[in-house]
Amino acid sequence: MKYKEYPRFEKGEVIQLYHGLLTSEKKIIDNFVRYVSITSKSKTRLENNRRSLTHFRIITGIPFDDVTLENLRHYLALLNFSYMTSASRNDLKASIKRFLRWRYDNWSSRFDELRDLRLDTRRNEGKINASSIIKKNEVEVIVRAESRLNWKTFFLCLFETGFRPKEVRTLRWGDISFNVRGNVSRISIVATKTSRARSAFVQGATQFLEEHRKMQRYSPNDLVFPALRDPSSPVGKDVVSKWLKGLTLKALGRSVTPYIVRHSRATELYLDPKVPDKIAQKILGHSSSMSDVYTHMSDEDVLDVCCDTIYQFDNLPAEKKNAYEERIRKLEQEAQDTHEELVNIKEMVTRIQQLAKKGLLYS
Repeated sequence: MKYKEYPRFEKGEVIQLYHGLLTSEKKIIDNFVRYVSITSKSKTRLENNRRSLTHFRIITGIPFDDVTLENLRHYLALLNFSYMTSASRNDLKASIKRFLRWRYDNWSSRFDELRDLRLDTRRNEGKINASSIIKKNEVEVIVRAESRLNWKTFFLCLFETGFRPKEVRTLRWGDISFNVRGNVSRISIVATKTSRARSAFVQGATQFLEEHRKMQRYSPNDLVFPALRDPSSPVGKDVVSKWLKGLTLKALGRSVTPYIVRHSRATELYLDPKVPDKIAQKILGHSSSMSDVYTHMSDEDVLDVCCDTIYQFDNLPAEKKNAYEERIRKLEQEAQDTHEELVNIKEMVTRIQQLAKKGLLYS
């Protein structure tokens, strides 16, 4: 392997490297991507698999069919100490792990059951934690700090829907059903990650969306948030990121990224006792509860819960407290009776064993 550290690829370079591979190698990658497409309809995810395998092939320098456990371990050593985020490393590992299982019938013995391809399940607490997410009272502060209508609208849509940043950037007017109940509007999209239809409901953003639509000059592709220079394309990812970081630094004294806004909304929904987990999942487009990933609680939050619920027995209403005490008394009595019964059974077994030894036990 010629690399001593994980290389930094320029934008578009990995695809160029893919096209430079032997036809047989590209065919292996293409067949795997086609296999992945059986369970994933996301074009982004399929292309990520193509890039991941190209990374693996280029960095190992070994044809796919000749890869050994030593080659895999060398690659992983470079990856684990690379410049990449934990999430990016996990994506590469997941793709390679699935590929090796798909490609080799003997993957278990050949690659030591793929034990080395463990994912890093720790969340990035350094970037997303209780102090970095947006609190509900800060939303209004951010909106007031932004003077431009289109950006006010963008932020409120991003927060209220809990959509991924790309899903808001590519939003179209046809996706919005205004005032379906009072001033609550429905926004229906196809999720960029799962390719599944999902809807979210907004209230605060409704008025801003209506005003923004009146003020919008031209949007050839029905885009709610078109790019300034090219209205036929959605506003760019980097433009949104730079704008939000600057705005939140001015409004809150700290920079917030677009994805933290989604985490903020998810934390609010999953921690709200009035919102069932199933509803939060539906709003956020999760296939199952992600409350362990998306709820960012501080020690102070935990302390509040303990003080307000766990340690509040003395403050219960008298009727409920008496009922609990009576239930505890009955359980204690049942436990005592069970203990005495076990002692009696043990003594009976001992007597039977003694009689059996003396030959005094008859069938």
